[in-house]
Amino acid sequence: MSYSPDIMKLLEENNIDSSSTGLGALEYLRLLPLLFEQNKELFQRIKHLEQELIPKLDLTKRAGVKKFLNCSDGKISSMMNDGRLKEGVHFIKELKGRKAKITFIESGIRGYKEENS
Repeated sequence: MSYSPDIMKLLEENNIDSSSTGLGALEYLRLLPLLFEQNKELFQRIKHLEQELIPKLDLTKRAGVKKFLNCSDGKISSMMNDGRLKEGVHFIKELKGRKAKITFIESGIRGYKEENS
C-alpha cells in the first residue's frame, strides 16, 4: 500500500511498520494523536500567515469598518440610524461644535459581524 510522504515520515519517526499488507487497526489508532498534533501545528501556521498577509484594518474609523463589514457609507449610516449599530456599543459620537465625530468601537464592530454572519 502506498502512503503520502508525510504519513511515511510519521510512520518512520514513530517506528510503525508500514508493510505492504497495510496498517492494522492498532497502527491506525497510534497515528491519530500524531496526525492531530500535526494538524494543530498546521492550523497555527495558517493562522499566523493570515495575520501577516491580511492588512490590518483600523476599526475605529469608518473606512476600516466599511471594508470589514463589506458595506457602503450609506449602509453604515442607516445601520446607525435604525439601531443595528448602537451608540455606546458599536460607536461613540462626540459633538465638536456643529459637527459630530464618530469613533467606532473595535470590539463592538467585531461582535456585530460575528452575530450577523
